[in-house]
Amino acid sequence: DRETVYQYWRNLSNLPKIMAHVKKVEELDDISSRWHAEVGGIKVSWDAEIVYDVESWRISWNSYPESEIHNSGKVEFVDAGQGFTLLHVLISYKPKLGELGVGLAKALNPIFEQQVREDIMKWKEAIEKEG
Repeated sequence: DRETVYQYWRNLSNLPKIMAHVKKVEELDDISSRWHAEVGGIKVSWDAEIVYDVESWRISWNSYPESEIHNSGKVEFVDAGQGFTLLHVLISYKPKLGELGVGLAKALNPIFEQQVREDIMKWKEAIEKEG
């Protein structure tokens, strides 16, 4: 159900189990976290904060301005009937490297998008087997 899916995602330390590119998430407090990821063979890390959190409906976050990579995103959890939950996921990464960062983002975004799609589908299959 939607509450179960939300609670799993809201426990940020679970995200490396969902997303292969996310290697570790350390929850620093109720809203702050430190992320470690690898995208296209490039290791990156950043600190982020949850900026919007409505239980069982939506989570939004932004990286802190001083982070080496800008990351923002949101996940919405929608009832799809019969105990199923539909996820709307939007995640953005942008390196802080000026023109080089823009080129790097253009090269990595298709890889990242495909990875997230595959990760979410694997997670969906795992949750459906458990339920």
